[in-house]
Amino acid sequence: MRPDLSSLPEEFTAPAPAKPVKRVKPVETPEERAERYRRKRRAQFVGVIVFSTLVLVAVIAAVVISQFSSNRGASSQSQQNTCSAPMKPAEPSGVTVNVYNMTTKPGMATDIGDQFTKREFKVGTVGNYSGPLTRPGRTSVRAVIKARPDREAQALAVQRQLPDAVFQADPTMKSASVDVYLLDQVPELNKTVDSSEGALVCR
Repeated sequence: MRPDLSSLPEEFTAPAPAKPVKRVKPVETPEERAERYRRKRRAQFVGVIVFSTLVLVAVIAAVVISQFSSNRGASSQSQQNTCSAPMKPAEPSGVTVNVYNMTTKPGMATDIGDQFTKREFKVGTVGNYSGPLTRPGRTSVRAVIKARPDREAQALAVQRQLPDAVFQADPTMKSASVDVYLLDQVPELNKTVDSSEGALVCR
């Protein structure tokens, strides 16, 4: 038999479910809005500075590594191409240079000869040359320097002046001078000249 619930007191009636409290979003004042915008802009600015700094550091590191590798390779190649014992270059005033032009540009031997004169070398014969010459294996070579084996110090002094020049010893030469054969256009002598001890480059 089911109990009669209608006779229960009113206080025993189940309460109605509570309504959810609606959260009211606080109203942002113009000053707060401006401050929030400033903080956002500062954060963006700092991010750009950090990113730019990282990119700059990476670029500098890449350039330094590339330069180091290039210098290391050039130094290694130069050492492999040497053909004499290390020596001190002779003083320019004690070296006589003959300059021969084997290019199609007229007047180059005179131009280079004048530059040798300005550097206190003694300049002998200057002119064109179309005779026999042993060509070096590298196509980048601009000049060939020839001298007697006992004139290597004088040849080294001349070689230090010229870009991309190789030395060829010539025991048959009777003169004590150093001959320079221009194979390619040489606009000017090296601006910086190394006067330290070193070996001749022959290849």
